[in-house]
Amino acid sequence: MSIDLNKYIDAFRRGIANVGKNFTTDDESPDVKGKGDLIKYNPYLAKIAIVVVIFVVGFAAGVMLERSMSMPEGDVVLAQEESAEDALKNELAGEVETESQPMQQSEQKTVEEPKAQTTPTPVVAQSSAKSFDSLTAEEQNDVKCLKADDVWSSSKVKSQRFKNMFAQLNSGNIDCLDATFNGYSKEHINGYVVNVISSIKKLTPEEREKAKKYLREDDGGEIKMSWAAKKIGEMAK
Repeated sequence: MSIDLNKYIDAFRRGIANVGKNFTTDDESPDVKGKGDLIKYNPYLAKIAIVVVIFVVGFAAGVMLERSMSMPEGDVVLAQEESAEDALKNELAGEVETESQPMQQSEQKTVEEPKAQTTPTPVVAQSSAKSFDSLTAEEQNDVKCLKADDVWSSSKVKSQRFKNMFAQLNSGNIDCLDATFNGYSKEHINGYVVNVISSIKKLTPEEREKAKKYLREDDGGEIKMSWAAKKIGEMAK
């Protein structure tokens, strides 16, 4: 059986359905009623149609693939350029921010750090050493009271001399004890006070600062001399 391929292609283009009579052999198919009858199905024509469709689809797919492959490259380059530009902007912004931070911190320090206010120590008259016999009657009574009492309180003394002594102790001047009772005999000075005066002379500057709290009146207005002698004596060892 001989087939003319050009006729098939020409028939496919024109859309002529009755080209079967030119494509068959001399033996007519029993399904054919006449030369002008329409051939319902021709396998060769179907194959050619499939080939053409595959060619068209393949060509279109190739074009789409080529475009899809070429477009990302441009997008990547553009994205890279934009990314580099953004990175440069961020770097410049970071440098400006870094340079401005020290200035801001210095301004904050200037505002947030007010000058420290120190509370001045109250000025109180110093108690100087005086012999017992040279004291007034009121002062002698205070000496006897302080000698007999191991718990001292400014509310118990009557003379201004010993009120000043308590004011000095409360302000941290622990040396006022020696200045007040220097030269007094055991008959006129408390035994715990003798030990405190002796221990204070052996303390370092740091220890002297710690000792001050033991010789201040507490919340109850008292100084426990026995406790002060014990703690200050431990530091002096």
